Amino acid sequence: MTDGKETKVALRIQVQSNEVYAFQPLKGGPVKISFHESDQRHIRIGKGKPQLEQHETPAHLLIEEESLFGTSFENFATLLSYKQESFDVVEIIDFAEFPAESIPFVEVAVGRVFRVSETVIEPGYMETVVRENVVRKEPPGICIRVKYLSVPTG
Repeated sequence: MTDGKETKVALRIQVQSNEVYAFQPLKGGPVKISFHESDQRHIRIGKGKPQLEQHETPAHLLIEEESLFGTSFENFATLLSYKQESFDVVEIIDFAEFPAESIPFVEVAVGRVFRVSETVIEPGYMETVVRENVVRKEPPGICIRVKYLSVPTG
């Protein structure tokens, strides 16, 4: 994520065997989601106790996509700086891509088959897809979607 002056790590995803970890590194401790082969999903904020969710299907066996993580970037100031660390995939999200009054966000989904995401128009807001990228095809597959929320005009 960049504001044109500084680039920060907005989200990091790791796959170890059949387990998926997504976290947002923040000053004060990361937000981390763990999707385990045992069907369990944990979310941990900072050094707090993990909160457990049970799922019917482990990540590597999912066919249809399931949302893993979504976040907006209103917390840009609290993200850690990108120091050219080596990652398998680097998705640069530039604030200049988005309309001035919009709220940019990213969604991460796991599965094997990913639906094509379209613009959603609801009373009071509009959700627009900027791009989507399947960054890992082998199970568990991972899709990253960059979107923004805005108020419809007209």
